[in-house]
Amino acid sequence: MVFPCFEERSPLIFTQGPYDLRFLKSKFRTEPRYENNKRYLCWLEKVEKQKGQFWKEMEIFNLIQLSRQGPKYHSESIIAALHFWNPSTCSLNLKFGMLTPTLLDVAGLTGLKPIGQTFDPDGHIS
Repeated sequence: MVFPCFEERSPLIFTQGPYDLRFLKSKFRTEPRYENNKRYLCWLEKVEKQKGQFWKEMEIFNLIQLSRQGPKYHSESIIAALHFWNPSTCSLNLKFGMLTPTLLDVAGLTGLKPIGQTFDPDGHIS
């Protein structure tokens, strides 16, 4: 076993019997809540006037702007991917081998750069 803190489990695709998909009955939860997005957008406009330049300097401005729309996802694709997800290795088990998201994948999806200064929490004074 690669990660001893995780129990070894096979992906759903290899299980015998019916799948337990009860977790799909709950709604997808996000913060801020997008059913009442007008209040959030009003608040974001106020904060952006004060912090917008700082966000640009920190190179997180575009990421924060993504919160204006809320998450976009295709639930059928997520369910299909779950069939191949192995929780013990945090990877997809596919016919050609294991596949896992990398920092470059996250950078491509979010627009964040995986380079920059290293944050040292011990040397940070607040």
